[in-house]
Formats: sequence, C-alpha cells, structure tokens
Amino acid sequence: EPLLDVLSDLCLTSTLGCDLIWTGATATPSNRYTWRFDVYSGTDRRNTVKLSVKFSNVLSYKYAESVLNYATVVYVAGEGTGDSRALTEVYQTATTGKNRFEDFIEAADCTSADLRTERGLEMLSQKVIDKTFEFEYNPNSQNQVYGKDFFLGDIITVSDPDTGVTMIDRVITVTTTYSQDGKNITIGMGTRPLDLLSLERIRRK
Repeated sequence: EPLLDVLSDLCLTSTLGCDLIWTGATATPSNRYTWRFDVYSGTDRRNTVKLSVKFSNVLSYKYAESVLNYATVVYVAGEGTGDSRALTEVYQTATTGKNRFEDFIEAADCTSADLRTERGLEMLSQKVIDKTFEFEYNPNSQNQVYGKDFFLGDIITVSDPDTGVTMIDRVITVTTTYSQDGKNITIGMGTRPLDLLSLERIRRK
C-alpha cells in the first residue's frame, strides 16, 4: 500500500496533519537530498472564530454529504478460504434496515477474533458520512482574518443563515487564486470531497 495512503489514514484517525519538506542538498554523495517530516495539529478556535455571510467574512457556501465511504457494520475476514475463512462482524451500534451500511475488510494478518475486532473498529472510525463545507472567504474582511486569527488545520465555526447549516470542524484545505479581479480564497472544512483516486482507494479496500 502506498505510504501516502497509510499516512493519510493515520492523520484522519488521529486528526493530525503531516508534511514532507525538502531541506536542500547535502555534501554526502550517498545522501544527496534531505527531507524533514513534520507532524502538526491545529488549534480549537470554535468559540473565537465564527464565519458567516452575516459577519461579512464569507461570500458564498457549498455544502455536501456523501455515504460512499460510510459503514455501520464491517465484516472482517481473517485466515482461511471459502466457507472455512474466519469472519468477524464488527459494529459499535446495532443497525437494521436502511440505517445499516455494510462493508468487507480483508485482514488475513489478523489471526484471532480479538485482532479482527480491533481492526474492524479501527476501520469503522474512518467510515463516517463525509461532510464537506466549502466556502469563499472574503479576503478583504477585517473580522477573523485568515493567516492571523485562524490557520489551516484549526477547528472553526461556519454558519449559513439561509439553510440553517452550522458546521464546527477542521479547516482541511485552503486554495488561493489570483486573477484580474484580485485574490480569491476558498476554504474547505470537514472531509475531503471524493475524487477518482479516493474512489479507487475505497474499491481496493
């Protein structure tokens, strides 16, 4: 499995971020380049950083939910093949009917029911309803300034008075673009929207 995928899963579970920074060339021929691996966490600013159109620091919103990666029950398959394969059903809360979302986990390395349960609970912690709140931030706002009052990785509060949606979550993306009209800043919260690469990862799992 690609290292970046493993690190992304670990960061998602632990709510941490990571970065790989090139620090330049070295004088050692066998080790020409050096890199620094940083782990960082944001700050919980939900009570101090509140963004909304009514505060003039948000220009527009886009909210989306996806259940493509969601599961309430996972079947963790361990050793063996066919009908003799060890299978453990794992869930945190029993669900039935339309509220039950199932998934299958390959875990041949888990040699006991306890290990399969542990793996299943770990995967369930990642299989949540993906909620994304993307908004265009007002770069001219003097009320809650990005880069001064809050940063990438921080937990903030954003509300849309038109829909009544309020989201308290982590800032996961910040995109800055420049055009003839000036600077535009788009901020994403929650979970990253699923793209083709994300869907392929889900299929492989």
